[in-house]
Amino acid sequence: MANVLIAEDEEDLALLWRSALEDAGHAVDVVHDGATAVQALQGKTYDVVIVDFVMPEKGGLVVSGMARVFQSHPHVILVSGRLPQVSSVDPADIAKQIGVAKVLPKPVDVDRLLAEVDRETELGR
Repeated sequence: MANVLIAEDEEDLALLWRSALEDAGHAVDVVHDGATAVQALQGKTYDVVIVDFVMPEKGGLVVSGMARVFQSHPHVILVSGRLPQVSSVDPADIAKQIGVAKVLPKPVDVDRLLAEVDRETELGR
């Protein structure tokens, strides 16, 4: 069992992921914006953080970086409908450099998300 934080502003999607993860035996907290995600990271230890790239208040890269600050060894899974190309540097490469374990494109298959959470949990043991 893993403690999982889901930071996703699409509430229906977050609830779908939460239900699947809880059915698989994981403890799950859900937040819907980046600022609340950072607060959650300051107050509790998570094994896996699932974060949307684009969210209100703080984006996924900021939340991913803050996870590295507040958590000892976070396994961060970044999800996105698309990672915008804002320079010659690939955003997925930036994500990896700040400690993101996996980048998943939306729509995320629930079975794949469960497999990634299980994989990241196993790597952390």
